[in-house]
Amino acid sequence: MISDKMYLEAEKAGVIIDCTVKLPETKSVSLNIDDNMFIGIDDKVMQTRAEERVHLAHELGHCMTGAFYSLYSPIDNRGYVERKANVYAIKKLINEDELKKIIKKYNDISVWELAEHFEVTEDFMRMALEYYFAR
Repeated sequence: MISDKMYLEAEKAGVIIDCTVKLPETKSVSLNIDDNMFIGIDDKVMQTRAEERVHLAHELGHCMTGAFYSLYSPIDNRGYVERKANVYAIKKLINEDELKKIIKKYNDISVWELAEHFEVTEDFMRMALEYYFAR
């Protein structure tokens, strides 16, 4: 289970994860307070395991890359740090070589089938496809 691996990775990096917080709007958040990193995940609002995996990988991406911002950060900075967290999550959850092999083998495979294979959301799968094939 990659989620278990991600929880272990967070623990090794000293990232504290709290799954009891209430985050009905965002579902997850990451914070860096005095060089201490925290991830909050509202597991009560997660619809699927895939959604939890995507949120955890994204928030871990903020922590592992140091890509944080404040509410007062300019929009362009927010976009930059969100992209860094997303790229980290994509690389963590979807192996590029495996993705290309599957697409080559099943050239008419749908986004939802790919998402199901990698245990991610369809929106995340679309973002990963754009990242891997539009660069």
